[in-house]
Amino acid sequence: NSMTQKIVQNAKKIAETSLGLGSIKLTPTEPITWASGTQNPIYNDNRMLLASYESRMLVANSLLDLLMENQIDVRHVDYICGTTLSGIGPATTLADILEKKLLIFSDGIPYEFSPKEFADENSYDKPIVSSAPFGIPVGIMIANRFRLPYSYIRPQVKKHGLQKLIEGAPVITKCFDFINIGSEQEMTDCGYSLHSQNLSYDTITLYETQYFFHKVDLQGKCVVVVEDLISTGASFAKEADACINAGAEVTCVLAIFNYELESSKELITKTGYDVYSVLTYKQLLVTAENLNYIQPDDIQMLQEWREDQPNWGEKHGFSAVKK
Repeated sequence: NSMTQKIVQNAKKIAETSLGLGSIKLTPTEPITWASGTQNPIYNDNRMLLASYESRMLVANSLLDLLMENQIDVRHVDYICGTTLSGIGPATTLADILEKKLLIFSDGIPYEFSPKEFADENSYDKPIVSSAPFGIPVGIMIANRFRLPYSYIRPQVKKHGLQKLIEGAPVITKCFDFINIGSEQEMTDCGYSLHSQNLSYDTITLYETQYFFHKVDLQGKCVVVVEDLISTGASFAKEADACINAGAEVTCVLAIFNYELESSKELITKTGYDVYSVLTYKQLLVTAENLNYIQPDDIQMLQEWREDQPNWGEKHGFSAVKK
């Protein structure tokens, strides 16, 4: 089946791109502390795939192929919903390709994004940085239109992982255009964040949130949820459940990456949603070994992690970090 071959190729391409970018790091001998406090031999930051136009399109087209492979009739889909914050970027590009409406939740309230022609129709030629969450769809649309690097500023610094403030393309230059969607307070907060990194924007475009977003009634609507990665399933379930509670039907959940943890299998099945992933942990290990990102000696240790994630750190002599 040519479609199935394409799915396999997409997984390989995403794995190669992620390993090359360093958005996926496999470190069996130097584990990384997750938010849960456990020690793990992998760190995955799919937000780095938002950085370039090419990787954004690779992700969105791979998600599109998943829909086709699983015979999802998109004619009946009303909304593509991006999970906060990391699913919004890929959901925006997918919604644009499918000519569907984008849905995001903020404080539990569903908002529809209307990508109006941007008021001043600026022509952009510098990297785009935007506020979050409402700035992400606008920033991505502009970055896609002009094929530019993109990143967004987190509302607050992550307390775990790599503790990043700016997600997506590394903003090392002082030459970028900033898009702020929201209040003046949000703009001030973003300004402080940039200042703390010794960064300042070239131009700033300001819009009130309601210019692009309005609250929406989901009764009887059909939604596809887009997630960046799946570990326990809690994050996509929260968003999908919110859609159901608002009266919508969730056709399926699409993810860029799935850890395939044995400890989470039951939890994910219990959510009751059909879940499809572009890249799985097993596929990642095959590509990583073929490209010499990991040594044959590492494979056993990495496979054991997938089979028994909660106890892996302790078993290998890495102590958990108290939260």
